[in-house]
Amino acid sequence: MDFYAAGGRGVSLDELIKFVGEAGETIYLPSKLPRGLKLTAVYFKDGPFIAIVVYSAEGNKDYKTAELTIEISPSSLPPSSLEELKSISTHDYVLEVNGWPVGIKKDAHVFEEEFIKKYKTNRALWAEVWIKGSSYTFNYSILSPTLTVEELIQLIHDMKPATQP
Repeated sequence: MDFYAAGGRGVSLDELIKFVGEAGETIYLPSKLPRGLKLTAVYFKDGPFIAIVVYSAEGNKDYKTAELTIEISPSSLPPSSLEELKSISTHDYVLEVNGWPVGIKKDAHVFEEEFIKKYKTNRALWAEVWIKGSSYTFNYSILSPTLTVEELIQLIHDMKPATQP
């Protein structure tokens, strides 16, 4: 999906946190980032809700080519247990982090032409994390062509509720 063409717009992290908070929900984001990564952009679309949080060490704001992106959306069918996820998963790793089910694929296929041009590959490290909220379970789809599996697991471990400063 081309998020830009689908009506996604750039917002501040505070705007996203406020919107989610007004719905009685909380989003989780990394509290520590490896490899000099910094928050560079937040994109948001309501109806249906989807947010993309972009991190880059090089100042890249494009979710298609940044070193780390986290896409957050309500999950239509979250796994009911870690055992269920293991039984249906095509992930390379299935584990629990902070009580959340996590699936990690080492060489997930990426379809974005800009990504393939930049990284000279159509593969990246990808994780799915399911975090239960008040009314919804949110799916966090985390994509990185530069992190290791260990760094990604640590990043997920360091995810905390995002709050306004």
